[in-house]
Formats: sequence, structure tokens, C-alpha cells
Amino acid sequence: CKAKLQAWRGTDRPSLGAFVRQTWASEGLGGFYRGLPIAVLGSGPATCLYLSSYELAKRGLAGIPYLRDSAGLTHFFAGFAAEAASCVLWVPIDVIKERMQVQAASSGGYRSTADALRTISVEEGLRGLYRGYGSTLVSFGPFSAFMFLFFEQFKQWALQASSASTLGF
Repeated sequence: CKAKLQAWRGTDRPSLGAFVRQTWASEGLGGFYRGLPIAVLGSGPATCLYLSSYELAKRGLAGIPYLRDSAGLTHFFAGFAAEAASCVLWVPIDVIKERMQVQAASSGGYRSTADALRTISVEEGLRGLYRGYGSTLVSFGPFSAFMFLFFEQFKQWALQASSASTLGF
């Protein structure tokens, strides 16, 4: 329902409750979960790519003389790089999921996740699958950069505090 609300055009947008009732009446329970298979199937590999590329970027950036002396900058740029790499999977997943969510079951749209992937690829090519890559990177890149910067700093503080602890763990 959220995606349908976001995609609504016009000034007389119905309430969330109205969208829920209409979706239930016209599409049943499945109307609330359209696009879920691609999100579930793609999340594992995309998250693995995200975390792996962060670690690889962190190691690679640590070899640059200027960044070697600044762990914070290394973590910041590695976080941004991880977002850029993982968006190679996340953006097509999101494009397919969102398109499936906003189409009505009766509209003759995509029959399945595979059909959506095939149709978008054939009709729009890679540009269609990666629509929004730039805006996704602009919005989530800084988030990932700061998240890893803070994660690494808090992890360091936690390790220092635990080694100074007299509790034995």
C-alpha cells in the first residue's frame, strides 16, 4: 500500500485505510505482498555484496598514504564504495519490486518477478533496470559512509572498554 500511496497522482489521494480496503477487495492478501519474492531472493546476495565490498574497499583504501593515517576517512569512503557496489544488485531489485507493487492485479501487468525482469530488460534495457541508481547513491551513499564511520568508531570504543573491564568478558 505504501508504494501505491507514493505513486498516486492527483489531489484527492485516498487515506491509507481506503487503500488497504481497496487492495483487499480487489486483490486479496496477495495484493499486499506483490514484489516480495524479488526482495527476499535478492536481499541475501545484495547484503553479502554490501558487506564484502566494504571490507575490500577498507583494505584497499588503507593502502593509500593519505588515508592510512586517517581510519575515519578510510571507513567513510569504504562505506560509500560499499553502497555504490551493492546498488548494482539493490537498484534492479527495487525497480522490479516497486513496479510490481504499484500495478493493479487486473491491469495485465507483470505476471511474476521473472516476467517483470524479462519485460523491463527487453523493453527498457539496462537503463530501465538501473533507473534511479544515481539518486539512490546520492541518498544512501552518505548514509552508508557515516554508518560505517560510526560503526567502526563505536566498535573500537567497545573493544577498549571490554579489555579494560574487570568483569572478565
